[in-house]
Amino acid sequence: MEASDIVGYTPLITNSALSNCASQAGAKKVYAVEASDIVGYTRQLASGNTSLGPKLEVLHAKAEEVSIPEKVSMPEAGEVGGYTRG
Repeated sequence: MEASDIVGYTPLITNSALSNCASQAGAKKVYAVEASDIVGYTRQLASGNTSLGPKLEVLHAKAEEVSIPEKVSMPEAGEVGGYTRG
């Protein structure tokens, strides 16, 4: 996938680092799902960045249990410990 492939889309991403990249690559809105305690740090980083913050919503939940407020156009599975979940 190229960075240009995400422009204008609303992805659901289960990896905080990838969500920042998607936002910077031009996604319309990014939903980052994070189940661990790093969620607070990710939210701090997003809110401190005026170009990233408005486009990135960090949700504290398990990927398989999350409720998204709108339809996402690009669901993504993050890699955890060498295994892909989705």
